[in-house]
Amino acid sequence: MNIGHTYNAGDLITILPGLRELWVKTRQRVTIYQRIDLPAYYFDGAKHPTVNSDGAPVSMNRDIFNKLKPLLLQQGYIEDFKEWKGEQVDFDFSETRDRKSVPMPHGSIHHWWMITFPQMQTNLSRRWLYGTYAEGDGKNIIINRTDRYYNPMITYYFLKDYNDVWFAGTKDEYESFKKQFELSNLNYLEVGNFLELADEIAKSNLFIGVQSMCWHIADGLKARRLLEVSPQYPNTWPTGGDGYLFAHQNTLEYFVSLFAKKKK
Repeated sequence: MNIGHTYNAGDLITILPGLRELWVKTRQRVTIYQRIDLPAYYFDGAKHPTVNSDGAPVSMNRDIFNKLKPLLLQQGYIEDFKEWKGEQVDFDFSETRDRKSVPMPHGSIHHWWMITFPQMQTNLSRRWLYGTYAEGDGKNIIINRTDRYYNPMITYYFLKDYNDVWFAGTKDEYESFKKQFELSNLNYLEVGNFLELADEIAKSNLFIGVQSMCWHIADGLKARRLLEVSPQYPNTWPTGGDGYLFAHQNTLEYFVSLFAKKKK
């Protein structure tokens, strides 16, 4: 079975439970055809690190495609992940962005495709993403925060009181976050691809993230996770066990103290 996908890595991760549901119903593994270097447009003030060779924003570039592929091929319901070159597809996910039929940017990003393709409707509380079950000690805290979908009222200065805190994201995002919240103890999580990222998130004591690809990976893994909800565009929330959310500082600090280890 072939599906076409146009948008970002995070959007692609969010459709995986629907693709798994197709596989459950048909026992046909799915090949994903992805468009590369398609121009991307974001709301005012949003910055996205995915750009083409000219520095212009695109939905997915070759580097992100290559980093995604190992994670996608790890899923038993995925046959292959290929660049789209005009192949016929059974489901075209560009249809999920038709604003006449989908309430975007409101509601759950998962439900946009469930409305469009009812045969993919599924129980999101079940695990739908798997890593390699890599052995080894997990990180105490992994955090991902981008320039999009964050809550400007939230601060992370308090993480200075915690050991083994790691940032997942681009190097620029890491440097900005470290400087903004004066976190000399913050480490940068270097990974070769997003399968390695999923393994690190799965093993961690706690993942904290905004509405991004990293969050959707954590949600699919059903890792212990904490979502910083965007006050402007709240388009996702935790599904299933070990998932929590916050919109206020005291809620964030409560959950971190509950699940993560403080300095002695």
